[in-house]
Amino acid sequence: MEDLSRNMEQKVTSRSAFTGYWRQRKEWTMLLVGDHGQVAVLKGYRTWCAIIAGLLLASLLCATLAIFALQRSRARHADQAVALDQARQELSDLRSENEVLLARTMLAESRIATNSPEKSDPATASPSPTAEPLMVPGPKVSIEGFSATRGDGGRIQVRFRLINTGDIAPPLNGFTFVVFKSAEGGAELVEVLPTVQLVDGKPVETRRGRSFSISRFNTVRFNERLKADLGSFGSATVLVFGEKGELLREQTFKL
Repeated sequence: MEDLSRNMEQKVTSRSAFTGYWRQRKEWTMLLVGDHGQVAVLKGYRTWCAIIAGLLLASLLCATLAIFALQRSRARHADQAVALDQARQELSDLRSENEVLLARTMLAESRIATNSPEKSDPATASPSPTAEPLMVPGPKVSIEGFSATRGDGGRIQVRFRLINTGDIAPPLNGFTFVVFKSAEGGAELVEVLPTVQLVDGKPVETRRGRSFSISRFNTVRFNERLKADLGSFGSATVLVFGEKGELLREQTFKL
């Protein structure tokens, strides 16, 4: 009896120790079974799951940080773009104010020169570079800074500034032409920009001219070809018409 009790006690003790050992060494094992009965054992399943989960979380965190940084960068670039647009607008306003002041100064100087009581000696006076402008009733327009030069490819570059000397509201709208005439003593030669039929030196269709709209001033530019060379002409006449075809200004410039 004593031997039987001792044997039973040893078996119970050994089984308890065996059970405790597996409790301490508890882990998951994945078995992969093929179609033909092959068995593959994948140990450390929980460890691999934890590693994969950690990598996914780290990737998600990196993606979140990257999106946040991208949004901040876009917001910063948008603010810079707005600041740049404001700076460009301020620069444009300053240039406009500068041109207005320049135009007013030139207009004031021309008025002072016109109203000056001093008279030059006719024998020594030099010829005026421009003819006396034709003044017509209606809106007041002044022409300043006329220039005509040879451009690339045989083109003629014409530039002048229209100044509204009357009311600035509403804006003054109309059309303008430049008529080139040959020098005195040379062959009669007349060309007009833009090209249009002339009758008595005036365009028949005034609405085919270069359109403009001015509140204070506007710079008009032509860059077109003439049949003859610029040196063949002695003068250029700027014609300014209103929307209804009425002549607002006619002024001739020596070339």
